Amino acid sequence: MTWSVERQGGVAGLASVAIGLLAEVFERGIARGGTDAATLRHFQEQAGAVRMQTLLFVLGAAFFFWFLAGLRSRVAAAEGAGGSLAVLALVAGAASNTVSLIALSVQEALTLETPTTSLAALDDVLFLIAGLPLAVMLAAVAIVAFTRHAFAPWIGWLSIGAAVLQIVPVFGTVAGGGPLAPGGWISAFLPYPLYLVWLTAVSVLMTAKPISEGARTREAVPASMGS
Repeated sequence: MTWSVERQGGVAGLASVAIGLLAEVFERGIARGGTDAATLRHFQEQAGAVRMQTLLFVLGAAFFFWFLAGLRSRVAAAEGAGGSLAVLALVAGAASNTVSLIALSVQEALTLETPTTSLAALDDVLFLIAGLPLAVMLAAVAIVAFTRHAFAPWIGWLSIGAAVLQIVPVFGTVAGGGPLAPGGWISAFLPYPLYLVWLTAVSVLMTAKPISEGARTREAVPASMGS
């Protein structure tokens, strides 16, 4: 069977989730608020785990790009002519993924070069900002779920909830400290659990019940009738 881009994207999304969960095995905590020497010591002591986690997250990001192609295909099939929200979801998701890759590059640099607390803070801020375009992608999916039935309504509500949790940490950019600030527990942990549920659910639906294939079949029937 030739799989559509949507089905391929669904499988890629599930692969991205699996690789991301595997990467968490190598999480060794976050060294924040210390001196340059303490930051350096932390990343030197945990260099092996940090590098393996970075590699896995980068591989997961590659699969996520493929997931975005499948998501665009499904949203475009439901949206019809124009497909503005399909483009928005694709661009916003790609932007978030790209910023995350930049942050992963900083994380890798912390194990290879002499790190400073400023570089560690930049890593935190990049991951925080990556949530904003991701929230835009989730909002676009919610709209087509409610208005064009690209997904069931519960996916729309799940998308809204996940989008809100991505946006909340962005306000940490004005916080000088505390749990909302970059590197605090809110920005470090709040955005991800519900988003992983969303990504898993959407990937399963794209794989098991692709609507883009049906849309192509409907387009092909009039063409064959007219030949």
